[in-house]
Amino acid sequence: MRNEAIEVDDGFNESEGSGIKFST
Repeated sequence: MRNEAIEVDDGFNESEGSGIKFST
């Protein structure tokens, strides 16, 4: 899973600002 695609895919990474929390 690429962070770049994740932050755009989940869309809620904006609140976290991590981008990887989707994988974790």
